[in-house]
Amino acid sequence: MPSSKRWTPEEDELLHKLREEGFTGREIALRLKRSEAAIRMRCSTLKLRKNKKWTAEEKQQLLHLREIERWSIRKLAAHFDVSERAIEGMLATVRSQTIPGKNIS
Repeated sequence: MPSSKRWTPEEDELLHKLREEGFTGREIALRLKRSEAAIRMRCSTLKLRKNKKWTAEEKQQLLHLREIERWSIRKLAAHFDVSERAIEGMLATVRSQTIPGKNIS
């Protein structure tokens, strides 16, 4: 059974700061000596949302990994460190913007 170490106000503050600075869940987990799952849960509890700014290259990579490499939504979410819902939303956006012969931006 996993231990349930209580979160301190200092840890919450650091979590918020690192999240805002764009650190990945894995990086934050290592820094706070907690699991990635614990980081995701605490972010959810604190309603800390990371609004990822997708670059054109990331959008192209997302589409390639999903359509060509056939990665699952779950694997894509872990790779880009966003929620599965964020992946589904970005895929819909990218697909709607994709015009043959035109780059995604």
